[in-house]
Amino acid sequence: MLNKKLKLTALAVIVLLTVSNGVLADSINRAQKLELTLQTRYLESTEVNFDGGASADINSDLGFGFGVGYNLNDKLALRGNMSWLSARYSATRVLDDVSGTRQNFSSRLDAATLSFGADYYFTKGRFSPFINGSIGWTFVDTNIPAGRPITTCWWDPWWGYLCDTVQPTVSDTEVSYGAAVGFRYDITDKVFLRASVGQHYIDYSRSVGDSDYLVSQLEFGFAL
Repeated sequence: MLNKKLKLTALAVIVLLTVSNGVLADSINRAQKLELTLQTRYLESTEVNFDGGASADINSDLGFGFGVGYNLNDKLALRGNMSWLSARYSATRVLDDVSGTRQNFSSRLDAATLSFGADYYFTKGRFSPFINGSIGWTFVDTNIPAGRPITTCWWDPWWGYLCDTVQPTVSDTEVSYGAAVGFRYDITDKVFLRASVGQHYIDYSRSVGDSDYLVSQLEFGFAL
């Protein structure tokens, strides 16, 4: 199913590239412009396998983000993105006992990704297919308790005596990277839309095999 989706996406980009060289290929100036984007991204469900037979099935979910980009010229741009999501997952853990007891549980993970990458546009037209590559870091909080709740109290200058309880959880920051294909349409010289589909990876230190997921993204942006 995944390979079929990627093939269809590649075919769509080829079609868009052909079209953009035709009636929609009117030139637009992107060079040396700073851009801001607001993003929605849909992550397909995926399974991650870990050392010792543990595994996690992460549900598909909708995430959000924003980005800052700078066009070096009409075809090449550098970009930084910040995104986050909160997805349900079901997991299996293996106890360190004689029989290797397996326990099933479910929870919700919170993830935030900071990435940096580059876009290459195939044309200078208002309607332009592009490819993208990125690398960065993903912070993942599994919301699995990692100790007893910790309560801290303090005197606040505005609200008086306050207390808060924090539950330590299992979390980590991992290297993440990916590539995507898509298209951009400049509605005006200042406003544009971008849509893309890509394969992204998180390099979990204790995972077995690839930890990849398919991401569909829609962006609304404007040039400064």
